[in-house]
Amino acid sequence: MTKRCGRLSSFLVAVLAITACSSRTTLTATTSITTADSSPTNSARPVATDASPASAPGTGPETTSTTAAPEPTATTPLTPGSDLSFTDAPCAISPIPDVASITFVVNDRLWELSSNGSTATCIAALDGAPATNLRWSPSATAVLLGSNLVLDGQGRRDTGFLATNSELRWSYPTGKALIAPAVKDGALLWRSAADAGSRLDISFLADTKVAEYHPAGKNIFAAGVDANGMAGLFVASNRGENVRPVALVEDQATSITEIAADASGSLLYFVHNHGSFAHVHQVQLPDLALTDLAQVDGSVDHLTVSTKAQSGVAFRVGDCAATTRTVASRFGETFEVGVGTPLAGLSTTPVGWIEADRLVVAARTAGCDGPADLWIVSLDGDATLIVSGVENAAVRAAVTAFGELPNDLNTDAEY
Repeated sequence: MTKRCGRLSSFLVAVLAITACSSRTTLTATTSITTADSSPTNSARPVATDASPASAPGTGPETTSTTAAPEPTATTPLTPGSDLSFTDAPCAISPIPDVASITFVVNDRLWELSSNGSTATCIAALDGAPATNLRWSPSATAVLLGSNLVLDGQGRRDTGFLATNSELRWSYPTGKALIAPAVKDGALLWRSAADAGSRLDISFLADTKVAEYHPAGKNIFAAGVDANGMAGLFVASNRGENVRPVALVEDQATSITEIAADASGSLLYFVHNHGSFAHVHQVQLPDLALTDLAQVDGSVDHLTVSTKAQSGVAFRVGDCAATTRTVASRFGETFEVGVGTPLAGLSTTPVGWIEADRLVVAARTAGCDGPADLWIVSLDGDATLIVSGVENAAVRAAVTAFGELPNDLNTDAEY
């Protein structure tokens, strides 16, 4: 559902109250968005409010209604071991690729796929180091192997964060720092990516659950609970100053569990988890037009955006104890990825975008763990198998262009 009530003269000096707006349902007829004026008790609240729908959870459709992607025009599998060769050259991080590349872990090594998909070159021998959550820096010069280890041209080193901290994120646009909520108390911590001992507490909420940099690097979005006990999504400078609410959550039994920012600087995505179902929302900046991209039964995670602006967002839907699906939303259309291809019926997870309309996904027969097959899926319907038996994977792509936060209060912030 899209709600649009006009434009703020100064974005985030006051936050838009969404009232009496038209709506458009993308996936289902039910939406979790209400207005700040929806009841007398809330009429004075100057924020967009995300509340549970009036109907009880579970009363909606058992499956999500999606728009199917076009029928495939071709499916071209590559047979690992014949079409894909693994070089025996010494392991080293290659120069920053001109185009996005696919990296993956097989046999205790981190590999990078050539642009034509025919050759895999070793980036690093892991020597038993766990690579549980690959995530490349915005500069594409360093990669997180997990929350506690980073790898670059100088080798591996500790990040200073716990291995159990699943919310670690790179700073933008350079990747010179890392941020994460502290596991112990929800403080938002900043550390230099080059020196784990360089640590700052940049908290601007009483309890931070998730946080993500704006692509221009001068602001940070965070979800959690503020000093007044209000739960929701907030933004502040990259040192925790000039705190402003973006959206509030009325039912604190629900939570915002993921945030992702588009490289344009003017689009923000977030997941609102209601327990038995979840919403994926888009916020347009600076208007704060709030769009309900999807409502799905079960959980949503792995929000995946491109380093290129306005390329859309992909996410994983479903329970890892069973079968998950990958859903993409672009240009006002939300649809399941891989319909009509060999991926149909498999358990899939988005890995990253290599082009505006080409998404890498990991596929398994069921669940979210264990070895996976990597596929490139073109959103017009083509699917290509790249390699099988992959333990983890990530797209390596440098951020080369980004938009500023419209009407930013923190234009002088350093990053």
